[in-house]
Amino acid sequence: MGQRIGTIKSNNVQLVVWRNGDYFSFQIQKVYLDKREGQWKKSETIFGDELADVVTVCAKAMEWMKKKGIEIKSLPKETARANTVVESILTKLSKGESNAKTST
Repeated sequence: MGQRIGTIKSNNVQLVVWRNGDYFSFQIQKVYLDKREGQWKKSETIFGDELADVVTVCAKAMEWMKKKGIEIKSLPKETARANTVVESILTKLSKGESNAKTST
């Protein structure tokens, strides 16, 4: 996958940043304690109440990229729409609106 260069966390959700030559890639995962086995585990399954944490780590990753001067490529139409939805959710969450809803 490349060289792991950092981790961005929000509660149990983390975004791992990898460097692959001139490119960066990102892996979102959840870390949780398996109470039966008493061991920490990782999962790619995210529950609804963890989506705000996913949005948070993604937004922080984009901020990090901008601060480092890493170019964010032009977004396809669908991704641009998703980005607008994410920005709307972040704005609502920052205002303390825990029931941030959007239409798709």
